[in-house]
Amino acid sequence: RTEAGLFGAGSGFGGQPFLPDGVDHPVCPGCGNPLSLVAQLDTSELPAGVVLGDGLVQLFYCGPGRDDPYCDAEFVNWGPFSSAHLARLVLRGPGMTSTMGSPLPSYRIVGWSPVREIPAWQELDRFGVEVGDPPDEVEPFPYNGEKLGGWPRWIQGIEYPSCPQCGTEMALIFQVDSEQTLPTMFGDMGIGHLTQCPNHPTVLGFAWACS
Repeated sequence: RTEAGLFGAGSGFGGQPFLPDGVDHPVCPGCGNPLSLVAQLDTSELPAGVVLGDGLVQLFYCGPGRDDPYCDAEFVNWGPFSSAHLARLVLRGPGMTSTMGSPLPSYRIVGWSPVREIPAWQELDRFGVEVGDPPDEVEPFPYNGEKLGGWPRWIQGIEYPSCPQCGTEMALIFQVDSEQTLPTMFGDMGIGHLTQCPNHPTVLGFAWACS
């Protein structure tokens, strides 16, 4: 659940990131503009076990929702480790809220509601599970929209990235959908997935796909 308003070092969508001392607001290497904060998650406010590590998870993107696709194309911004976006885990501590760039509307996350869902059929097949009819109270596919943890809502098939340090498959920690909480669009109504390495909590990736 969200409500409009500033969130400082807390959890929310859009707005300005909290920058602990010694941490900079990232800048796009292509256009030179400050990256826009898409989401910030304070791990102390999250349900246990979804995100590894302690601090602030921050997801930045170059110009979400803009008409100029240059940085998307030039820096493969849909890939998990593009230099035109940044997913990071920073230590919580003294600092200040950034004043750079033109932020997206700010929404504080004020609560989480648990839901039941099952993996996509491709994932069930990968696990060797024979697919039958799901229970009536369970969605037949993972939910779209924004969510913390759970199963990814894939559009073009399974696309978990591998950790660049150890090669381990990374796990979903947060899903961001086009034109939901924020006026942003990833490609043509794409869905983005923020993932984390289970062995290296500071290794985060963000990738999106669309139909």
